Amino acid sequence: MRIKNVSIDYDTIAERYDELYGLEQSGKNLAASAFLYGKETVLDAGCGTGLLSVFLKGSYYICLDLSIGMLEVFRSRRRCLCDAVMGDINMLPFRDECVDGLACITVIHEAPGSISGLARVLKLGGAMVLGVKERLLREPLKFPMELLVEKILESSGDTLYVLRRVG
Repeated sequence: MRIKNVSIDYDTIAERYDELYGLEQSGKNLAASAFLYGKETVLDAGCGTGLLSVFLKGSYYICLDLSIGMLEVFRSRRRCLCDAVMGDINMLPFRDECVDGLACITVIHEAPGSISGLARVLKLGGAMVLGVKERLLREPLKFPMELLVEKILESSGDTLYVLRRVG
């Protein structure tokens, strides 16, 4: 039931999302892009309107979101080598080790247990950037052993982590 509510909530504001949160999200996406730039394939898990795609023009960009409204906005505005996929970060519809880079910005507080699933699709040597609103976490983050974790930014209640798949 919670997943359906999240989807409906974001469908409702999809057309105005960039106007409401674009500036805040763009700063986090710019920081994330420094670790994802040059990656061949990047999955943006919980992509919203796909703001990160602006910074990753040379990559094949996969925009995954629960909200069909957000994905429709992404499709109408973005011009990049990309795919839009409706899906849930708790049940990623991708094979193991299929992406070089992964972003999950301001989403993981909804599903902190999904980090292992995100790591599953990341290739060995790949980089994942997690953006977390710490105050919204319902349980502590759990990082799988095969990920090297580095905190790269703390600002206005947001924390960005870079996780590298090492084995």
